[in-house]
Amino acid sequence: YLWAWKRLADRKGIVLVCPSFGFGHWDREGGVDAIERARDWAVSRLSIDPDRVWLAGISNGGKGVVRAADRYAGAILISAVMDSDFRGRRALVISGGVDTRVPPEYVENAVTRMRASGADVRLLLYAGEDHFLFLSSLDRVMKDVGDWIDPR
Repeated sequence: YLWAWKRLADRKGIVLVCPSFGFGHWDREGGVDAIERARDWAVSRLSIDPDRVWLAGISNGGKGVVRAADRYAGAILISAVMDSDFRGRRALVISGGVDTRVPPEYVENAVTRMRASGADVRLLLYAGEDHFLFLSSLDRVMKDVGDWIDPR
């Protein structure tokens, strides 16, 4: 995952923060702090524009993203669990149309809640795809993320 994200970040001239917190244990105390430590490290050591830092989460990593997204340029949620209130301004949600782990109905309901909170959310459901988009559709995912980050 990290190499795919790095290629995209290098191509777009942005920083993506994609922290891990155990095996997706974002319900435990300290999850948002872990994300913020990763962001603060990147901003302080890499001389980057803090307004060009994006937060991305895959699968259960979506739980961390929805809790911490308000300090980022945007949130990228891939096959993501989104079971808490979204605090971000802008988000891209990509999910498989036949995902049985995070079903499309769940994703659509979460996106509706995010939009109701005032967030600008783009939803892409890949027809015929399951949960593991980074394995089956990596090039398409990276293209869609890159286009969304910088639509030029």
